[in-house]
Amino acid sequence: KINDFDLSFDFNGLFDRVMMDPTYMAYGSTADGISQYGYNGLRILDKRWMPDNPSTIYPSSFYGWSNYGYGDWFYQKAWFIRLQNITLGYTLPEIPVLKKIFSSFRVYVDFNNVFVITPYTGLDPETDAYAAAYPNARTFTFGLDVKF
Repeated sequence: KINDFDLSFDFNGLFDRVMMDPTYMAYGSTADGISQYGYNGLRILDKRWMPDNPSTIYPSSFYGWSNYGYGDWFYQKAWFIRLQNITLGYTLPEIPVLKKIFSSFRVYVDFNNVFVITPYTGLDPETDAYAAAYPNARTFTFGLDVKF
């Protein structure tokens, strides 16, 4: 029966957000992590301005920080809408023989961090607070909810 199924979902989001991609700043344009710590650089470094590559939209790499800031070129729109969770469950109908063992039995599948809609080009607009931050994990859970 259709009444034995349950479905729930949860969206979250953030609007009017503007931020720099800290990973791009440390391992791309500023080359701070590369020159100071020997980290690997991003592929975008191949597209940066250099004397032999003057026709590009990406600035040259520089080391260090400016007292004047970075300017607005490095900022990007970071609003997002995330389908955070979907849960689909099925509760088995009451079966007289099984009712002696448990009062209800539910099987479910749960999906977290299903998708994100955003113009942001970094890893995750919600968790990108520092260079090489980890994005939200996508998880799939199968479970049983048994009541005795």
